[in-house]
Amino acid sequence: MNLTIVPDFLGLLNQSVNITRSHLENYNGYFLYDLDFLWSHLPFPPVYFTYYVIVVLAVCIVAASSFATIRKPTSAEPADKQSPLYHPLDDAKVNPFQSQTLEASEAYLMPVIGGISLVSIYMAFKYFSASNIQVIFSVYFALVSSVSYANVFSLSLQSAARVFFNATIPHWRISFAIDNEHHCAGIEPGLSLLEKEEARERKEKKEKLQRKGDLKKLEKIEQEERIEQELNKAEEDVVKEVIPSTIASDEQYFNLFLSLGEVLGLPSGISLVALQYVTKHWILSNILGAAVAVQGVRTLRLDSFKTGFIMLLGLFLYDIYFVFGTDVMVTVATKLDIPIKLEVPRPPLEEAAGKVMRSTAMLGLGDIVVPALFLSLCLRFDLYSFYKKNKGLSFHLARPYSKPYFIWGLVAYTLGLVVTIVVMHIFQAGQPALLYLCPAIAATTLLVGYVRGELGELYAFSDIDDNEQRERSREERRKAIEARIKEEKKAAAEKQEKVHEVSEEEEEESEEVIDIEESD
Repeated sequence: MNLTIVPDFLGLLNQSVNITRSHLENYNGYFLYDLDFLWSHLPFPPVYFTYYVIVVLAVCIVAASSFATIRKPTSAEPADKQSPLYHPLDDAKVNPFQSQTLEASEAYLMPVIGGISLVSIYMAFKYFSASNIQVIFSVYFALVSSVSYANVFSLSLQSAARVFFNATIPHWRISFAIDNEHHCAGIEPGLSLLEKEEARERKEKKEKLQRKGDLKKLEKIEQEERIEQELNKAEEDVVKEVIPSTIASDEQYFNLFLSLGEVLGLPSGISLVALQYVTKHWILSNILGAAVAVQGVRTLRLDSFKTGFIMLLGLFLYDIYFVFGTDVMVTVATKLDIPIKLEVPRPPLEEAAGKVMRSTAMLGLGDIVVPALFLSLCLRFDLYSFYKKNKGLSFHLARPYSKPYFIWGLVAYTLGLVVTIVVMHIFQAGQPALLYLCPAIAATTLLVGYVRGELGELYAFSDIDDNEQRERSREERRKAIEARIKEEKKAAAEKQEKVHEVSEEEEEESEEVIDIEESD
């Protein structure tokens, strides 16, 4: 087998992609590869507009990802289905495979794991083929971003249906289970769906005839319905053999749950990834990067503010070292050509030999995800505090509540980002954004807690859902039961020991009596 087939194929693919990309870049104005058409119309230096777009995009992603983590707090009552605020999403369950709680012991390791990963990528670029490394990461990110986009698209579609129409989108379940009825291989159509569709059509036809007053045709349809009902009743046993009966839970291997969001989102996500690979367009890169950021914040949740402060401190030091102390981060960020950063075109830097040198302003996804993890915790604390102060209220996503910690934290994030950009612009050198962002949001959170007199509650807050609370309660009960059983065993052993001592004393007394009798 010729081992050069795969590299040759990849080379031809990249060559075709580069040719396509160069053709598209000839129409920059039409495809928005740059913003040259806009620069001359701005009343201020064009680069300021680039910075403005970066800040707005980052703040919107942080806010959206924070709201995506909202769920019923332990201080709230279950959703009231009779309430006008009720929506089925109020009762939505968290998939344990899509949610990971970050504890303090794990937060200590975040800078270490991040540093090892960053250095490993740096060394890979240094000692291996850059094109091969790029292919590996491109494939990996294509899978991650496709799934992330599908999940975020589904969440956005469900939220839009709830907010604007107070409606839901279709949901489906596909079960893989044991077939105890031994059906023939193949796919059985949903007979109940066909019957419902036919019944709906007949109902519409009858209403139309009633409006027209055509009683003769109406009577004929009703007669056909009666005949159909009798035929269905006679064939009921046959239909039962075709339609599967209720499947016992212990016979189900797994269930796949889908909604219209995933059905539409996954193919569109794959299409966006393919289009981004061909065009390398900054808008597509930002869409995919935003999807990965939102999904990352939804998946990884801080369990307490203690964990949050540890994370901010560790990554604050991590960012400083890898930006100022070494060229590792800058090298990886510039060589790794995948959507792991927000990019916005900026005005050309210079012209040399008649060639325009184009560039973009960049913000790493880490400078969005890390603050968003902390600010989403602030938002959930606001929600928890609201329901704790208003006991007896049922949880509803549509219920308004005050968000002092989240709002002030978001303001601090925005100002920290602006300061980062100002320093970068003045010194014309890349800045570690977390150097400004981590202290800003941490100090603001503590200041708000101090002003509101809630520092104690802030430190004691534990962000767990009902399932986690049940698990912890179960574990506490288990420990109590184990302690009780241990005490019972200890008491039984002591009792047995006392009985043994009494019997020994009785034996000694009986022996003494025998000795006395013998001496007499």
